[in-house]
Amino acid sequence: MKRLIIKQIHNIRNLKSQGKSLREICTLTRIPLSTLQYQLSKGESRKREKNIRIPKDDFVIGELIGAFAGDGNYYLDKNGRSYKYHIRFFLSYRDDTQYKLYLMRILKKFNLNPRVFIVKYKGKPSVFVIRVTSKKLVEFIREYLSWKSTKGRTVHLKKEITSFSKLLGG
Repeated sequence: MKRLIIKQIHNIRNLKSQGKSLREICTLTRIPLSTLQYQLSKGESRKREKNIRIPKDDFVIGELIGAFAGDGNYYLDKNGRSYKYHIRFFLSYRDDTQYKLYLMRILKKFNLNPRVFIVKYKGKPSVFVIRVTSKKLVEFIREYLSWKSTKGRTVHLKKEITSFSKLLGG
């Protein structure tokens, strides 16, 4: 097949913006489906990050920030040309089963998709790891907290506790 001319590419994109399916466009233009897929994917980001939905409830925000400050971390996963921001919360398998469910509900309120992993120690379940992938959540957490390279003993609130609402502890 010959290369598509600019007029054909504009026509394809115009049909797509009108809501036509790839199969309909294929029938109308007589351009192979694989060529249409290639042309329509060019210039588009492969995966767009969902916007997080910040709840208006200060208590929920405080719970999330506190959980991260106490038992959370994040890391930037550089895999080739893609970057993923993983936020993880570590909870005791024995003691935190109910809190795991509660924290997952909070993360879902933020329009996130939490995943739970179980880490075993000597063959027995030991730790729940709740993981979400979101750059926007990392930016949101950084609005409230700051820390040095190793978060362990350096994490602190950016503002004085009295500057937050009563529900956040101020």
